This record gives sequence, structure tokens and C-alpha cells, in this order.
Amino acid sequence: MWFGLLGVAMASGVEPHMWEHCVELDLLSEEDHRAVRKVMVSHPPGAPQLRTAIDGFIEANPRCPALWMARAGVSHAEGRADEALVDLKQAAAVGEDWPAVQRALAVAMHQAGGAGEVLERAIELSPDDALLKLYHADEHPPSERSRLLLEAVNAHPDNIEVAIAAVDSLAKTEPLRAVALARERYAHLPDPELKKRIHRLQGHFDAEAPDRIRRPAEFRTLEDGTEEVVVYSPASARAAITERLASMGYGEGVQIDGGIRYRSEKALEPWVKVYDDGRVEVQSAGWAETEDPMADDGTITIPSISKKKLAKRRAKVLENIWYEVTVWRQARIRVAVQEMLGVRLPDQLAALWERGEPMFGEGEVEEVSARRAALLDYWASRPCTEDGKMTREVVETYMRRVVQESEAPFTSDEIAAASSRSTCPDAPLEIGE
Repeated sequence: MWFGLLGVAMASGVEPHMWEHCVELDLLSEEDHRAVRKVMVSHPPGAPQLRTAIDGFIEANPRCPALWMARAGVSHAEGRADEALVDLKQAAAVGEDWPAVQRALAVAMHQAGGAGEVLERAIELSPDDALLKLYHADEHPPSERSRLLLEAVNAHPDNIEVAIAAVDSLAKTEPLRAVALARERYAHLPDPELKKRIHRLQGHFDAEAPDRIRRPAEFRTLEDGTEEVVVYSPASARAAITERLASMGYGEGVQIDGGIRYRSEKALEPWVKVYDDGRVEVQSAGWAETEDPMADDGTITIPSISKKKLAKRRAKVLENIWYEVTVWRQARIRVAVQEMLGVRLPDQLAALWERGEPMFGEGEVEEVSARRAALLDYWASRPCTEDGKMTREVVETYMRRVVQESEAPFTSDEIAAASSRSTCPDAPLEIGE
């Protein structure tokens, strides 16, 4: 069923402001507004009486988008996906400038196969909408798609809608990468729908992946059966990818813009591109290279490879390099985190406290009390992950050694308030008074 995410929105009903907007624009009378709300509260979503009642209200008020949205909700509850999409299109037709309506249609059409111009219109009305940005990335060619998806994920690390959409998107073509994303980024988010997906992907991974890549990237099993922690440098981890590809019949890489491309010695095998920024692409369609494409009669034949023909070969390559790619990415992340925690973050904290330079954006934080508040907000907003814990520890050390030793230390009330609003309530701020 195409409306996985849309179902969540439909189940909660039409947003109240949409009804009010219809009334304000004389698209729905006050009397009908009260009547339709009463009917929707009185009947469950799939009740036949509800559809009949809403159809009657639409006949009297055909230009109110909220009514068409309500009808789409009824169609959704009845399991009529096609009818729900038709209702949403009608809602969008009479509500061309209504952001919520255009968003709902874009979500539905994307999940049905592609939103195109509808998605562009929705983004135009809601340029900061995280989910729409991710869907826009998802509809790009594979060469751009992964990068744009990760940009959307990085920009909204704790957004449940983005998390579900990103995992679903990758699961369609790169299930092992979806597993990695779910494990590394979203295991801490307390959402039942997301946890179902992670559990399902984990089951698929455990059932299908070879033993070599089931192990966490940071452990290696020794000959005596024990495991040791392995700390890779990004350079050695990337070299391991080249070695793995060589064992699969791939030749020496050729330098391309931003990375290296590897081609197999076997005909019709997909190329692999490893980029310096951490992206890895495996060919999904295109042309196959041959040793001598020129025939005896002088004609040149370059065989094309269909997406269907490449699908199994591509999946096999992805499966066989997943472990090495994961190790490399984790090594890159580890180095970046260490650099951030050891150099950039202390410099940022000092710049904020000493000169009033904000942690994000431009401007100046003039008052000392505002600087204390900014430091506490930054500490309290760090995610409840291992990286978040390390970041909080660096901030706490700076607070304890610098701010608390200054002439304007944090008060006990400020410390208590920051602990109460922290994303990790089980780890209170302990820096003394």
C-alpha cells in the first residue's frame, strides 16, 4: 500500500486550521463547519455513513480543500488507495496555494511512484519541510540521490518522518545500506513504526548477509575464537575496499572527478565508484565496455546493460563490499568526530564565551547571561547517542574549568533547568556551583 506515511497524517484527520481557513474564505459555512466536525467525531473513519455525509457536504461546498482531504481520509480508512489519491488531487486542484494540501498530495504521489512537478510545487510552498526535501532527493538519479539523501538526513537527525522515509528509500535498492543507516543513525529514536522497520531490516540482514559482514565493523575474530577491537585509519580502510574489489575480479582503479572508478575484468559486471567524500556507487544501468567493440565490417557495437539485468550483479557487489565500506565510513566518522571534539568544538566554546560569537549563524551574543544560556542550550540539545555523550563531556569540561571559575558562573537554577530539558534526562549536568 502506497500511503505508509500518509496514513499517519490521514488517521489524525484534517488539521483544524484548514477548516477555519475554509470558513474565512467563505468556502464553507459556519453551520456546515460545525455539522461536518460533529459527523467526523461521531463516526469511525471507515463508517459508510461518514462517506455519505462528507459527499453531501462536498456537493454543497465543492471548493473547500478540507472536505476533499477528509474524503481522502475516508478512502484511506477503507483501503481504497486509488480513490484517496483522486480525492487528494481534487483537494490540491481547489487548494493550489494551501501548503498542507500540496504536501499531502506530494507525499502520496511520491509513495505511489513519483511526484515530479507536484513535489516541486509543495517545496515551493514549504521550502523548509524536511520530508519534502528528502523526497526531492529520492527522485534524483542514483549519481546524485545518495548524496542528497544523506544531506537531508544530516540536516534533520531526529526527524521521525525523515528517518522512516530515508530507511524506506534505501531499502528499495540498497537494503544493506539501509541496515547501516538504521543501525548507526536511528536505533535511539523511540518511534514504533521506525523500530518495526529496523527490526525487519535487521532480520533480512541476518538472514541474507554472509558471515563475513555480519560482525560489527570495529571487531575482528582471531584464530583462537576471541575478538579484538580494530581501529582503522581512513587510508587503510579505503585500501581494504580496493583489495576486496581486486579479489572479486576488479582491476586497478582509474581516477575520476572526486574519486576512483573500478571496472571488472568480467564482461557485463557493474563498475564501482568510490568517492573521497565517503560515497560509493555501483552501476545500475548503462553501457558495458568491451575489449574490441569494432566488428570485421567496421561497425562498432557497444552493448547496453538494462537495469533488470544488472540488478542481481549489483546487489551481489554491494553485499560483498558492504563490510569494507562500513569500516571505511566509520573510520572517516571517527576521525571527523575526534577532530571536532578535540579542536573545533573547544575553539567554538571559547569564541562564544570570550567574544560572544554564536555557535551557529552570525551576529553577536553580547550579554554574559545570554552566553551562559547559549552554552547550556547547546549542551542540552546534543542527541542521546555515543557521539552526543562525548560532545556533552567536552562541553561539561569547558563549563567546569572555565565558566565556573569565572566571575559569572552558572547558577544552580540554570544548571537544574538545563538538566530538565536535556535530550538525555538520565545524564544530568554535573559541573558544580
